[in-house]
Amino acid sequence: MSKAPINFESIDSKSLAYLNAFVVARIPIAKEDMRHMAEMKPLKAKLEAIHENREIDLKNDMNLDDVIRKHSSVEVDKAIRAENNLHKETLKPLNEDLKSTYAFMPDSMYDSYVRKIERKRQIRTCSEIYGVLL
Repeated sequence: MSKAPINFESIDSKSLAYLNAFVVARIPIAKEDMRHMAEMKPLKAKLEAIHENREIDLKNDMNLDDVIRKHSSVEVDKAIRAENNLHKETLKPLNEDLKSTYAFMPDSMYDSYVRKIERKRQIRTCSEIYGVLL
């Protein structure tokens, strides 16, 4: 990445309008992501508590079927699934607005961005699998 500052004076008005539209379209997506994370945090904590209680009861030689009945995660799983579906549905129009602002980006730049993100996801997945932080 270049260390030289970007000179916005050389950008024409059309490109600047696309750039401003991109910034404006990105803000609602960020707000929705923050709302989603705030909703998911307590749900994930509840699910983790259920899993911990299951482990404790299993270590105390309780039958697996009894443990699952005693510490059911069905309601929490439903709530997580509902929140994820709501998040996806909320993001659909926001992502369409964002994609409409991609006109100022060359296709090769977008493709390279997608490859970069996929590479980061692969590295993160590998580090989670092997328990190594890269």
